[in-house]
Amino acid sequence: MLLPIEVRSIGTVSSETRDDGAPVVTGLGIPYGVWSEDLGGFVERFAAGAFTESIAADDWRSIYNHNSDYVMGRMSAGTLELREESDGVYYTAYPPTEAHWVSGMMANIKRGDVRENSFRFRTSSEHVLWEEKDGILYRTVLKAAGREVGPQVFPAYSQTSVEARSVDAILEEGQKFLDDVRRGTIDPKVLKQLDELEDLRLDIVGGV
Repeated sequence: MLLPIEVRSIGTVSSETRDDGAPVVTGLGIPYGVWSEDLGGFVERFAAGAFTESIAADDWRSIYNHNSDYVMGRMSAGTLELREESDGVYYTAYPPTEAHWVSGMMANIKRGDVRENSFRFRTSSEHVLWEEKDGILYRTVLKAAGREVGPQVFPAYSQTSVEARSVDAILEEGQKFLDDVRRGTIDPKVLKQLDELEDLRLDIVGGV
């Protein structure tokens, strides 16, 4: 089942000016294998390779502070580059030199006033793995589609925020997954996925 769009705030961002005066913004937009803080009953991480297909297929944008008036770059225009490494997804955006807001944004990043990234993504229930330990649910996103990444000023939480769904709805989804596993009513394809990811599961059970 396709799930609603979610937003996360995490990673690092920096800016520089090339010799020709063109502004460049770079950052680790989506870390892999890093557990979030407690988000109200669950924690989350993105498995390595979670965005591989999306980077190849989707037309990502880099947008400053989620404001569509402040487009820093776009993949189809060649003004945004995404690079996937084992530790996450890195981005390089080339903001328009002529835009009046760019100089202020660059200054704020250099000063450290803006230091987080934010990205929007969408996943499906078939691509999320849940485990439980000490009353906390652990959510691992195995595959997701993204369309936006960029610096933002006010992250709702230090590492994540949830858009379009409440925390209660996410917890309900995770609890249903675990209940189905216990009852043996979960989709056989998911069980196969669990078996294939035994090392990942042991990492969850073993602790954060």
